[in-house]
Amino acid sequence: MSVAESYTDTLLSEVLRERVDSDEEIVAKLMHVVDGLSANTWPRREQLFNHLFGITLRLP
Repeated sequence: MSVAESYTDTLLSEVLRERVDSDEEIVAKLMHVVDGLSANTWPRREQLFNHLFGITLRLP
């Protein structure tokens, strides 16, 4: 995994945790799902950021 992939996955986790911090059990379950989905490909990471946060990643 590249530095960029690791950073992007960590950022996704942190932003999600900030937005859903009221229930630790739900956060843990969501993070498990997101970690599994985001690690697949760059297009999948882009889709997750856009779907979850309305953020469009601009990759070179």
